Amino acid sequence: AVMTAGFNMNTSSVFRNDIHANEHNRVSLIRNDGYLTFSSSEDTTIKDYQKPADDLNKQALLDQIQQDYGWDTDQVKQLTRAINVVVDTQRLNELITLKYLPDYGLWAASSTDLGFIKRGFYSQFAFYCIVFLIVQAAFYALFRSIANNEHETKERLLYQACHDHLTRLPNREYLRSNIQRWMCGSSNPFTLMFIDIDNFKSVNDTHGHEFGDEVLKQISTRLNHFSGEGRLIVREASDEFIFIVNRTDEETIKDLASELIQTLSKPYNVNDNQFLLSCSIGIAFYPMHGDNLDALLLSADIAMYQAKKQRNAYSLFNQEMQASHLHKMKVEQRLRLAIEKQTLFMAYQPQLNINGKIYGVEALVRWEDEELGKVPPNEFVPVAESSGLMVRLGELIIEKSLEDMGLLTTHLATPIQMSINISVKQFLHAKFIERLMAAMDKYHLDCNRITLEITENLFIEDLEKFSPTCERLHALGFKISLDDFGTGYSSLSMLRTLPIDEVKIDKSFVDNIEHDKKALNMVKNIIAIGKNFEMKVLAEGVETQRQRDQLEACGCDL
Repeated sequence: AVMTAGFNMNTSSVFRNDIHANEHNRVSLIRNDGYLTFSSSEDTTIKDYQKPADDLNKQALLDQIQQDYGWDTDQVKQLTRAINVVVDTQRLNELITLKYLPDYGLWAASSTDLGFIKRGFYSQFAFYCIVFLIVQAAFYALFRSIANNEHETKERLLYQACHDHLTRLPNREYLRSNIQRWMCGSSNPFTLMFIDIDNFKSVNDTHGHEFGDEVLKQISTRLNHFSGEGRLIVREASDEFIFIVNRTDEETIKDLASELIQTLSKPYNVNDNQFLLSCSIGIAFYPMHGDNLDALLLSADIAMYQAKKQRNAYSLFNQEMQASHLHKMKVEQRLRLAIEKQTLFMAYQPQLNINGKIYGVEALVRWEDEELGKVPPNEFVPVAESSGLMVRLGELIIEKSLEDMGLLTTHLATPIQMSINISVKQFLHAKFIERLMAAMDKYHLDCNRITLEITENLFIEDLEKFSPTCERLHALGFKISLDDFGTGYSSLSMLRTLPIDEVKIDKSFVDNIEHDKKALNMVKNIIAIGKNFEMKVLAEGVETQRQRDQLEACGCDL
């Protein structure tokens, strides 16, 4: 007789995960007596079904269950779920999932080789480690690139902040950030030279700023020839440079300053235009002339303005300059207050014709201060020009002079002429004519009774700007007088083209005509020039009868 048996097994009710369909996994059904009923392994033979399971392997499994869970065989049979047991012995090295099927009296077991699991784990672990390392390397490279770019950007911005974009020289910000490297105490003295290019403004005004920029590049190139260890060249402002040298011996510094002047005075060539420039250099020593940068720059700046009086020269700072500078600041402060309170007053110097009769007067501003006392014009007028007070001072002079002229006109039977000195800045001010005419109307004066005196330097430096204003004033009836003729940059073509009514012979010529033949000949030539251009000629500062007689003999009008 043949006996058969069939099992209706739902694997999903036995195993939670179907992870056993490969050669490294084995699903088995085992009876209570240890005989194998079913095995999914292809290596299982008929002999494996004819003998019970290996007692050692069985005992190793039971021991591991006892160790992991504390259960015996009967307790495991009562479980409704499968349990996982790792058996790692010399004979058995597997992960076993075990569940008892009470309906069939069978043990269902799924065995997986631990070596396979470990190899799979290590393989995946290695894969993820490699991926992780690659990602980390990519992130590192990315962040390193970002950091490098940020560093380069920071360095570039720092360079731009501390260097002049035009000349590539360090700028004032660089100087102020790094000056402490030089100021390490009195044991490390150095020299600071303040270099100013004379009349550079005229280059920009004449040729334009792009042309001026090219000139500045050439200047910086020449200055760079003096760079080296222990030296620093800085562009402080438009046409101002600073040169720091770690030497303070006076003779060496003087030689270096002379070499700088010689180098910067060589011809420049821009766009086929060749021209010359000069410079003025102020020199100050650290710590003798200042124990901080501001004090040192001030000392060098004061010395530089002293050098400007000579042009193309250098000057070493001294305490007399400091006293002069402080006095100048005091004069500026008090002058500003005097203009505000209108405490300056006018004096009038008579102008006589050749017959000794009064032709007119020249308005002269005077100032007597409560603190400074009497301050001469040759002291406070330059201060007004350098401090930006000249326009306000000039307006005050015109206002007071025309007010007095209005009073004189009402008391004099014969009208006289009044001469008023006009500064360059005042003359070129956009509202000069407008304000002048407002004052003329206010005091009911005729324009032909006012002579405006202008020094000849104005004609040369700002001729293009000056000419339209000069012609407009002349058309309104004002007379134009050229003051201090012969002491500056006289040009006969200028006298021919501009509407000048009068030239004034400077007092320096008149003083010497009695005993200096050259001075007398100069006066004769000036008078002859004036006559040829149909201009009146006026001599300043006539003090003796002989001077008057000589001027009359030469044909001087006033």
